[in-house]
Amino acid sequence: GKRTMTNFDLPSILAGVLACGVAVFVSATLVFVTFRLNTMLRRREAQDRGSYLVVLKLKEEARLDIGKLGRVNFPKGYYLYVGSARKDLTRQIERHRRLRKAKFQPIDYLRERADFLAAVPIRASDDLECEIADALSRIAGWRIPGFGGSDCRCKSHLFGMDRDPLRSPEF
Repeated sequence: GKRTMTNFDLPSILAGVLACGVAVFVSATLVFVTFRLNTMLRRREAQDRGSYLVVLKLKEEARLDIGKLGRVNFPKGYYLYVGSARKDLTRQIERHRRLRKAKFQPIDYLRERADFLAAVPIRASDDLECEIADALSRIAGWRIPGFGGSDCRCKSHLFGMDRDPLRSPEF
């Protein structure tokens, strides 16, 4: 058998190689740009800021002096406090866990008497505090008017429930 050479269309081959090269380059560029964008967004969202929920349990009814709010009645039960931190979210939550601290937030006075059950950090660049407070207002048994949220129009950022919200399907 004799071998025969086929005619190659060199311009078509070069155009195909170039097209593949461009496609690979564009594809690699898109992957890189997507990776960089995702990394930037993760860094932005992963910054230690956002909103949080603190869950407390008050074993007995209490009447407490709460700074500017004056004397406030707290029925026994579970309390959900919504807060936010523009920075140091983890440190803010840790502060709520501690009993020994200077009191400068209304929740500090209640925390002195109530047991700390849980904290739920919600890391986000957007402030979701008021949206969370609104959602809690729909499932809570009561709220403490004027508590927290001094920089917004919410009626309260502290809500109470008779039963453990951590075991509640609504929560």
